[in-house]
Amino acid sequence: MSRRKHEITKRRLLVGLGLMVILTVPAVTLADNRTCEFNGSWYGHLPTFQLDFVGTAHGVDSSAGTYSLEIPGLNLALFGFPDAVKLSTFRGTWERIDRRSVAFTVVAYAVDSFGQTVVIGKISGIDTFTEDCGSITIKNTTELFGPGQDPFGGEMPDYSYFRGQDHSASRMRVDPPAEPL
Repeated sequence: MSRRKHEITKRRLLVGLGLMVILTVPAVTLADNRTCEFNGSWYGHLPTFQLDFVGTAHGVDSSAGTYSLEIPGLNLALFGFPDAVKLSTFRGTWERIDRRSVAFTVVAYAVDSFGQTVVIGKISGIDTFTEDCGSITIKNTTELFGPGQDPFGGEMPDYSYFRGQDHSASRMRVDPPAEPL
């Protein structure tokens, strides 16, 4: 092969390799920069208290929305509130921090048998998505306020403030109906 043909072949090879790199880099970048959607329902377990929970996020888009959290087995007597007979669902808001995490704050009221508020619970945290967006790691703090306190008023809670143990939740999916046995 002549020197000139060798140079042309070499240039074509370099141009071809360059095009391959240019065409594949955006695809990899797009996949790595995917924004995880928080909207939907999540289920998980709180290992510290051996409790299961379900959370549901709603939003008009992927930047902010409302959030509800149910912890059906939570016994407030374990926290020093034996008169608390009912705990409302935790309700609040969430907002996106970045493509892989959201912040949230939810509030619930516990009442006694007369319907009087015994304690106000406030949970604030950050949910960080796994690479496949199918699970989240949750880091949160819990504050327990007295009946007359404003959980958003900036004062220290009457009862307690603590950081929860990191835990996780998984996105719920649609499964086909179970077949009768």
